[in-house]
Order: sequence, then structure tokens, then C-alpha cells
Amino acid sequence: MQKDYILTRDTAIQMGIEHCDLLFPWILPIKKLLLPIALIVSCIYSYFNSGKASVNGEYSQTFDIILSVVIQIPICTAILYFVAKAFLTMPYSSVKKSALKESEDSWGKRTVSIAEDGITIIGSKGDIKYDLNEIDNLSETENNIFIRKDKKSLIILPKSAFSLKEIKHALLQFGRKV
Repeated sequence: MQKDYILTRDTAIQMGIEHCDLLFPWILPIKKLLLPIALIVSCIYSYFNSGKASVNGEYSQTFDIILSVVIQIPICTAILYFVAKAFLTMPYSSVKKSALKESEDSWGKRTVSIAEDGITIIGSKGDIKYDLNEIDNLSETENNIFIRKDKKSLIILPKSAFSLKEIKHALLQFGRKV
């Protein structure tokens, strides 16, 4: 089986983002709850680390609460939120940076063939060959098909050019059941 597709910078970024979603499935749920988590942690921190605010040399619990609510909790929440958000978006931003660093001749037509001797991807910069015996499993997302070789290495093919059924059928033809 042999098929062609066009790889653009945007498509490569989208493939990388979906790959990150597969590698780090816990990031998206945490990102959705990040602000409430930061707020709760800040409140707990503020409760256990409240200062002893004084007005004219006397301790004032009201002033202490106001300082905590107006200054300490919002600042702690903002710091926690932005640090955690930066940490959680690192894999995604590295995908975008690496795609933006690639030169224009990295993009364009790709030819993928699945044959008895392996999977070959031919692009403008040359060809890459993968042995069929290296393939561990197949999975798909809304836009892509992932042919996993090992835990960190995989082949990403767009669903616009291939279907999972076609790839499974081609692999079965050559005695590789995945």
C-alpha cells in the first residue's frame, strides 16, 4: 500500500499536540482545574502562615484577615497559577518551537508505503524506513493515526490520507498483527 499526503507546519504542530495529549493525558484535566487548585492551596497556605498584623502596636485580627484576603491570597494564587501553567504547557510549547525552527524544505509531499520490508516514509529530505517487527500497537485520535514503535518513538500519519482499517489490513497482509 502506498499513499501520499502533504505535511505543513500547522499539520506538524497539530500532530505534535495530539502526541503530547497521548503522552500526558493528565495535563488537560489539571489545566481545567488549575485556578481553583491554586486558590485552595493559597487559602490553606495563608491560613497556616498568617502574619501578626498590628495597628498602633496592638494585634488586630480584622486587619490580619484583610491583609490576608487582599494581598496574600491573590498574590499566592497568581504565582501558583502562572508557575503551574508554564510547567503544564512546556511539552506543547516545545512542539511549536521545534516546528517553527524547521526550514521550509522540511514541509511538503510525503509518500508512505507499507510493504513486506517495512514502512517507508519518503519526504523532501530523504526517506526513513521502519521495520514491521518494531511496531507495538496502533491508536488513533480525531485527526491522526499513531503507529507506536516503543514508548517514546512512533510514526504519526494523518487520517486525511489513511484509515486505521487500511493500515491494519496492510500490516496483516505481511504477517504483522497489531
